[in-house]
Formats: sequence, structure tokens, C-alpha cells
Amino acid sequence: MSKNLRLFFITFFISTSLFAAGETPSLVEVAKVKKGEINPLQKFIGTIYYGKNSNLASKESGVVKEVNFSEGDKVEQGEILYVLDTALLNTKIKEVRGSVNALKADFTNQEKEYKRLEKLYKKRSVSEQQFDKTRFAYEKLKSQYDSSKASLESLLIQKANRSIKAPFSGVVTSKRKEVGEWVNTGESVASIVDTSDLEIKLNIPARFINFLNKDSLIKSHVGNLEVETQLKSLVPLAEIKTRTFPVKLKILNPEGLIEGMSISVSLPAMKKAPALLVPRDALIKKFGQEVVFVANDGVANMVPVKIIGLTRSSIAIAGKGIVPGGQVIVKGNERIFPNSPIQIIGQ
Repeated sequence: MSKNLRLFFITFFISTSLFAAGETPSLVEVAKVKKGEINPLQKFIGTIYYGKNSNLASKESGVVKEVNFSEGDKVEQGEILYVLDTALLNTKIKEVRGSVNALKADFTNQEKEYKRLEKLYKKRSVSEQQFDKTRFAYEKLKSQYDSSKASLESLLIQKANRSIKAPFSGVVTSKRKEVGEWVNTGESVASIVDTSDLEIKLNIPARFINFLNKDSLIKSHVGNLEVETQLKSLVPLAEIKTRTFPVKLKILNPEGLIEGMSISVSLPAMKKAPALLVPRDALIKKFGQEVVFVANDGVANMVPVKIIGLTRSSIAIAGKGIVPGGQVIVKGNERIFPNSPIQIIGQ
């Protein structure tokens, strides 16, 4: 006997005993089962993929000095994964920084002299030739100083690029370099995926396209697990052989799902069919299945149902005992059990 079925019988026994012992009825609100028309749901099978994945490439060439991760590790955005050797670069940075400091001192003194003579020149206290000589010397030193600072900045950027960081938080799926190996500029060194960003890829016939919009939730399942999905993108380019269109759906609750899983997606068909409709609030999950509670002579009867279709406010269902005009519980159903005594309010 399955766990869910065993739990059902235990709960049924307890609720029946409580009713017999005079349990206080639960207050509930009900709505009538109505006849209507619905676009029946049709199932499609898609595949789950990671929506965000990256092959990390090195911006610089060099020998790998440090590897700070293993395959399968969770990493945070900005975390350093690889460090390339910077010994020669550090020497060059030290040399250029010394040059920058020396030029800075010369430039500072020349700038003071230039500003001093500029004031005197405006007062006609020095000749134009003397002022121009000082100005040219100042501009030459400024150019040299700016150039040396740019060279130092370039070297510092090169050094920073020798630390290869995670572009986003995720899980490392492959490691392609070890300590001591050479890395070329642009070479891929690792792969990382964002496990919180999952999408479904599937192909659907053209007649289903008009029912897709980015605001609607699309009913999907991985086994018995219900998955919330929404339209992410629709590529308006049909595959010639199958006459179907590629669609991507975004998974809103990706916990426990991984790339490669098969997923069942239910989409509304174009042609409407007769159906029995109940408010969305009537449907709940109980004992691992979708059910509604039918109000029958002061008692809540639990009915497992099959979902036929969806509208913005209603669900089309089928199940034993679901008939037009019948009363289904829409408020208070989350706290009752099979055969619980109930009292209807709001009528």
C-alpha cells in the first residue's frame, strides 16, 4: 500500500470518528458546478535546460598558478576560480610605477613654474619667449606623465585579468585547466551554469501559438511534481520537416530540477469542447493528488479530479460525483478532510 493511500485511510478513519463523536462543523463557502466550454489541454513533452550558462575564457595568456574550485562546486558571482602567474608582470608594474612617480615629481614642479610664469606673463613681467618655453616644457611633461599613467593602468588591468572570476553565481560543470598548464588568450578554461535559471524547450504546432502570452501560467509537470512555467520566447521560424515552432518556457520554481529532465507541458487547444467548470479556488492538493470537496448533506466528500482545461477564473474538471449544479467548496477547503462535517455560510 502506498504512503499516500495509507495516509488517506488513516485520515478518513479519524475524520469519520470525529464526525460520529459530534465534531463541530467547519464553516465553508461553496460555488455551483457550471456547464461551459473550454479549450481542452493537450500535453507536449519538452526538455529542461539551463537558461544561463557560460564557457569561461581567459583574457590573458599565461601559466596557471592557482585553481580554487572543483567540478560540481557552487560558486558566487565574482569569486576567483583561476589565477595565472604574474611574476614577470609584477616586475614590469614596479618598473613603470617608479617611472610614473618620478615623472609626477617633475611634472608637479614644472606645473608650479608654468602657473607662476603665466601670472607674470599676464602682467607683462616676463617675455613671451620665456613663457612659451616654460609652457612647452610643461605640456611635454604632462604628455609623458599621462602616457606613463596609462601604461601603468594597462598593466594593472592585465594583472586583474589574470584572475579569472565567476561571471554569475552557479555551479561549475567542467574544469579544463590544472596548475602548471599554459592558457592562451581567449581559451575556454571552465563552464558554469546558473541552476536557478531553468527553461523548457519544446516544439508546438502553429494552432497553439495564439494561446501563449507572457502573463499566463502554463501547467507543467515533472513526474508528479507540478511546475510553474511562463512563456519566455517564441521563435517565429517553423521547422520545415515538422511544421512546428520552437518555444521556450521559463520555470518559476526550479528547485530540485536539473538540465536534461523531461517535462510534460499542457497547452490549450484551439477548438472548444463542453466541460464542467468550477472556480480555481475549488481545486486543492490533498494526499499528493488534485481534488475538490463536494458539499453533500452537511458533509465534505473529497473527489480526485482530472483537469481538462483552464480559464482565467475557472477550471474544467472531470471526476466521479462532479455534476452540473453540484456544490463545491471554495473557501475553507484547505482545513477539512474527507467526510468532515461542514456548515455552509454566505448563502
